[in-house]
Amino acid sequence: MIKIEGVSKTYRTKTSEVKALKDINLEIAKGEIFGVIGQSGSGKSTLIRCINQLEKVDSGRVLVGDSDMTKLSESELRKKRRKISMIFQHFNLLKNFTVYQNVAMPLSYSGKGRKEVEKNVRNLLELVGLSDKLKSYPSQLSGGQKQRVAIARALANEPNILLSDEATSALDPETTHSILALLQELNRKLNLTVVIITHQMSVVKDICDRVAVFSAGEVVEQGPTLEVFTNPAHPVTRQFSDSLFQLDRIQDILSSAQIRDIVASGGIIARLLFNP
Repeated sequence: MIKIEGVSKTYRTKTSEVKALKDINLEIAKGEIFGVIGQSGSGKSTLIRCINQLEKVDSGRVLVGDSDMTKLSESELRKKRRKISMIFQHFNLLKNFTVYQNVAMPLSYSGKGRKEVEKNVRNLLELVGLSDKLKSYPSQLSGGQKQRVAIARALANEPNILLSDEATSALDPETTHSILALLQELNRKLNLTVVIITHQMSVVKDICDRVAVFSAGEVVEQGPTLEVFTNPAHPVTRQFSDSLFQLDRIQDILSSAQIRDIVASGGIIARLLFNP
């Protein structure tokens, strides 16, 4: 579905240059939920913008289906982008538009009649669980509700691919969980390919089939999520894995006087890891 071959991207100013991506090679299967995790400045957000060519690559190819995105004309690219939607950390809703108007906006450019637009908007809002918020404004919504509106709007043109750029970073853990559950549901119902950019290990653990770990513009590790984070090979991956399993906290507990007393009296301390 998505194949990234030898992609490099450098940002240049008059006095410096930053190599954001260095010879990136990735494959993302149709219908997959694929995670890209890394710290700030690792290149992950640049990658996602190269997929839809909001950022032009310096070298390499970005294949979406049978199309090389780097070779398309502007008109061809606009047409292709209709099937590649994005959601963002800060929702990007129009504050003076109602929920209905925000979701209807991309449909208004599609040539659909008023009744068809209304039907589609109602169906989309029902899909994301916001049927009762048609006339509400963004200021009247919670963060999770705003992100659901953004997802509904992103689905308006019936995309094949949904790109999520830190879409849960501004949300509390409970709301994050509900948004991830919604993305999983949409992935199943619509056979939607989802690419999630994040620095949150919990997001990758909860939703992603496979993951690529980024550091300093490079893919340092990739593979099935469980395999990558239970057997990390790279120091950056081990840091993320440690944060997931709270190994620092475990070491504190093992160093406590209570544990020393248990060991001294012949007790056994066991560490168990499991995949729920």
